[in-house]
Amino acid sequence: MKFNFKILIAQVCVAAASFCAAEPHYYADYTDEAPVEILQPAAADDPAYRQWQIRFADACALLMGEDIAKHAEARKILYALLDERPDSGEVLNLLSVLFKADPAAQKEIREKVTFLVQKHTRSIPLNQFILEQELLTSDALLWGADFLKNALKLYTEDPKTIASEEMGAEHVLDILLLSCVWSVERQDPELAALMRRCSKEHNWIDDAGLEQLRFQISLIRSLIAYPLFHVAQGKIEILSYYKKLRSRYLEMILKDGLDTLDPGNDRTPHLVLCAQLVSGEHRTDFIADLEKSLKKQPRQTGKTELLAIFYAFSNRYDDAIALMQTYLKNSEQKDRSMILLNAEILDRVKRWDDLLVFMDEYFKYLPEKAGVEFCLQQVRIFLKNKDLIRAAAILKHLKSFQALSGRIQILVQAQRFAEAYTLLKEQALPRYAAGERSADPQQEQAFLMTASALGDMYKDFALTEKLYLIWLKDHPEDPLILNNLAYTYAIQNVKLDQAYRMSSAALKAEPGNGAYMDTMAWILYRQKKYKEAAAAIEKAIAMFDGNDTESVEVLHHAGDIYLALGDKLQAKLYWLRALKALKDMEVQMKIKNESEIKQIQNKLNKLKEKSEK
Repeated sequence: MKFNFKILIAQVCVAAASFCAAEPHYYADYTDEAPVEILQPAAADDPAYRQWQIRFADACALLMGEDIAKHAEARKILYALLDERPDSGEVLNLLSVLFKADPAAQKEIREKVTFLVQKHTRSIPLNQFILEQELLTSDALLWGADFLKNALKLYTEDPKTIASEEMGAEHVLDILLLSCVWSVERQDPELAALMRRCSKEHNWIDDAGLEQLRFQISLIRSLIAYPLFHVAQGKIEILSYYKKLRSRYLEMILKDGLDTLDPGNDRTPHLVLCAQLVSGEHRTDFIADLEKSLKKQPRQTGKTELLAIFYAFSNRYDDAIALMQTYLKNSEQKDRSMILLNAEILDRVKRWDDLLVFMDEYFKYLPEKAGVEFCLQQVRIFLKNKDLIRAAAILKHLKSFQALSGRIQILVQAQRFAEAYTLLKEQALPRYAAGERSADPQQEQAFLMTASALGDMYKDFALTEKLYLIWLKDHPEDPLILNNLAYTYAIQNVKLDQAYRMSSAALKAEPGNGAYMDTMAWILYRQKKYKEAAAAIEKAIAMFDGNDTESVEVLHHAGDIYLALGDKLQAKLYWLRALKALKDMEVQMKIKNESEIKQIQNKLNKLKEKSEK
């Protein structure tokens, strides 16, 4: 009877290698190449800096080993070097690696760097380090407001220095945003006023990119919705700052800012934010302006997508879909963001047949990761709606064996057995034989059970045997598959000696398994060892403990075995029990068993005819 289912050192070396280049005797430890002089001539002539760099190289060397005490000594050197040169990117980069890679040292690094930031308030790199490592979130909370106030004063008084720093403007925006949050949570009017002064006196926002502005606006929108916002001391300053950010952001969007984004970026978050920022009566005007602009220059990808999202937010879904599909049809560049947006709108309005047709045409243009994510999301939606056929249809776009396996299983669940069997024979079995597997072991076993069930349904025992033998090559002691293959051989009345060995191994692994014992009984029956078969079948029935609906196949086999022994009465009793169990299943579980009922009824009729003669 078959069962149906059953890093620290490496990181430090990378960070430190370039800084060790100035000293040949350290450099030689890592490469055979000649050392490269990285110092500028003026710096190379500075004995103090030269000595500073030697000490830095010493710290790097101490970190190369696994001695924890030497790591602690190296960190002490780094703190001293940072105290001497608080703008040192070399030390901060290395401390950043240590902070992330060595949890045991995080508290110490936080405390030491926090002290140095308070001491060297005007050091922009130190300020940036505080933000990047999120040191304001724990021990430093007590002095965080003072840090923000000092930073805001520094940025207001010395804008030229900030502008010269790499990522300087973005760093100021981070400080401004953090100041917004703190002025609300701490109700600190001084901090709010400094934030307002800093943002008002200098055009920091003008240097920010779309991504930075979107992040800022999204967080401030959440902040405005915060329950304490209406009592915050700095709410007027924050609202003013927010309006300035919003105006700058929309201005950039309308100047084709979306088309300047990296092609790999998903534009959808920007589109949704724009639709949220422009609401009510202004949305109609915004749509009209976009329509006029696109009438003059129709090939603007960003504005086309923006107009589509505004249509969607105005419940003009048909207009949004028609606009994007017309653009995609006439464009050589099949924009990934527009494809995904169009697909999502088709899904939202439940135009699923149109969605499947659209994906058939455009899925190939999506990057693999984006395509897979969308398909899996859509499959989950279809399955939730019990729409099995469409779920299987969308899965055909995915290349993985797991997706193919899932598609077959969904088709079986939908009772599309012929489609599932064809897919198994033509695609899945050759790939499975070539070594392809599902990433999930449970999914792999589910595929095996489904595939073998299809093989049995279509009397394709060669397919079932091939599947099981491939599995047993990797899992030679799997009792479930040993039993199933043994039973397949017994059903076919072939390779009975091999079947007996497999069945014995399965029973040795699980001696109390009634299904496995039934397999052994049927093999003995095929070998015409009827007495041994009867003993085995009685054990199998006992293992099911009177549950006839679960042991119906065993009861059927018992009737056949006792008939072979010439015990017609016992055969009749077991067949009648099996027949009753099958009919109970139809009533209780709505499971139809017409074929097996007819088979047993025929056996009973023949037995009756022989008795009457």
